[in-house]
Amino acid sequence: MKRFSFLPAIFLLVSCSFQFPFSKTECVTFSLPESEEELLLNEGIFLSFWKIEIITSSSSSTQIISGNQKSFSHEFEKNIPCSVLCTPLFSTQSINENPEKTFEFLYPAGTIYPFEKNIRWEGGFCAEILKNFIIQEKKSKSDEKIKKNLLYFNWPRFIKSVEEKSAEENYVPWLTESEKIISAISEGKFSVTLLNMKNFSTFSENELLKNENARLFSKYAKENSTNSKRSQKFYSIKKEKNSVLLEKKDGIFEFLIINNGKSSIISLANSKITI
Repeated sequence: MKRFSFLPAIFLLVSCSFQFPFSKTECVTFSLPESEEELLLNEGIFLSFWKIEIITSSSSSTQIISGNQKSFSHEFEKNIPCSVLCTPLFSTQSINENPEKTFEFLYPAGTIYPFEKNIRWEGGFCAEILKNFIIQEKKSKSDEKIKKNLLYFNWPRFIKSVEEKSAEENYVPWLTESEKIISAISEGKFSVTLLNMKNFSTFSENELLKNENARLFSKYAKENSTNSKRSQKFYSIKKEKNSVLLEKKDGIFEFLIINNGKSSIISLANSKITI
């Protein structure tokens, strides 16, 4: 069962109205995504909460804020890279005051402080890479050494490269080989070619649906936004690995589990959403 620390907004959202000029910390306010197409808010599910994760070289924290909030603030050690991840928590009920009665589906939005202060969906991938880089480094290095290593890598260029790749049609950064990216960053051998999607197939919605009256939604919010503007919807699916889409049929939501085989032969199975 999921366990969350639910704190009213006042405890998470520190005031950024005044900051001492020579302070070693910096308070930053972030705006959360609001697009109905990306967040599926016009499809009959409800954004109940946001799960906010802040991961630094020496600490991590998780807070839950209301889905009605448009922004949040956090105080950081000034100019030290850290991961900011924002995961929407959904409910099938319009009123839900219990974070444990929610489900996660979308990949998180996010950013890397201090280089980007906009919470974006492609930024969630960048923040996840930084988070897992820190986790890997902690296996063998001190917090102080990790902090220094974070400052060596060109995170702004990494963020820009992911942003540029995200402009390509059907690009989903979560379908890259994340472990190789993290290892390359750690070894000082990162190349933008590692941001190419690997071992995937693209399917139309008609190829994946058993019921012509059903609809599908991607875990990557930007893919949902792109598909909302298309007459024919497409989804990028990892090969030889179970992938999950959200299926809406007769007003009921279920997870669609897709296994994309070596020869792009797919098997499909539905799984009920359990809360």
